[in-house]
Amino acid sequence: METKKCLYCGKDVPNGYNICPYCRSAKFDVPNEQDNMTVAIVEKPKSKSWIWIVVAVVFFLFIIALILNGTKGCDHNYTEEIVSEATYSETGLKKLVCSECGETATETIPVLPAVVEVEVVDKYEYEEAAEPIILPDGTSIARPSSKSALFDIKITNISSETVRGVKGTLKVKRGETVLNIMCDFSELNIPASYSYTEKGYGYEFTGYSNQGELIVYISPYEDLEFEFEVTEIVY
Repeated sequence: METKKCLYCGKDVPNGYNICPYCRSAKFDVPNEQDNMTVAIVEKPKSKSWIWIVVAVVFFLFIIALILNGTKGCDHNYTEEIVSEATYSETGLKKLVCSECGETATETIPVLPAVVEVEVVDKYEYEEAAEPIILPDGTSIARPSSKSALFDIKITNISSETVRGVKGTLKVKRGETVLNIMCDFSELNIPASYSYTEKGYGYEFTGYSNQGELIVYISPYEDLEFEFEVTEIVY
């Protein structure tokens, strides 16, 4: 029950009374309605803009770090992987992979140094008569003679070691015609700075030989061009 205080006797009097029932006084202390008001305080939502500021600062620092790292660069610690081996006529290829940053690169492997010189110093033909075929009745049948195109090939060792074998391809050319002859000079013993000439190295010519063998066989030495491609050297 709401009350009001009598200003004369100081007692609490119900609000429905206009005269104090205790002292008959009509003066009361009426409470201000604003004193009993309930004020609802609504807190303003806090701004979250600071989160975006933090994100922006972190992103900016990240970009700066990338720029500085790119400026500094990687010292590159490469490991090598051979893709193709170099030969005496063709370059090789190797792949490089940096173990620090993963960067890849390729590098050419130089052609193996020429440690021998091979040249044809002469060419000639050789023909050997074949013995006839003797039939049971005593009749003889002539056989075609054996013909060969032969070359004298000089091998010079320009290395610092003894060469004991050379393999490669001898290319014999006349105009557009190219005849490839596979060569295997084994059991050599050529000291450094010395030469050796292999005589009578060539092929046997028959009536069934190809066009290139026929042209080379009938051509004089002066009309031919020679090129030797080394594939293997044995020390």
